[in-house]
Amino acid sequence: MIGLDHPVVAIILIVVGLPVAGGLALAAFSEYLKHRRQIATLQGTSDKHEVGQLRERVRELEQRVEALEAIVTSPEFQIFRERMR
Repeated sequence: MIGLDHPVVAIILIVVGLPVAGGLALAAFSEYLKHRRQIATLQGTSDKHEVGQLRERVRELEQRVEALEAIVTSPEFQIFRERMR
């Protein structure tokens, strides 16, 4: 009977086992990279959406500030302030 210490068994394990283990490792690494790409894509999409929302909010606030500046610098507001004193 041939034991695990026999050279033929060791050669068979090396010839068959290493490529199978390497193939499994390569497949697992490939799936890992695909998963990381999906995460990066999703994060990029949500970041773009959030940036768009923030830009819209900034535009709204700029419009409000412009409206307030127009009110404060208007002659009617100056007359109103003078009357309130």
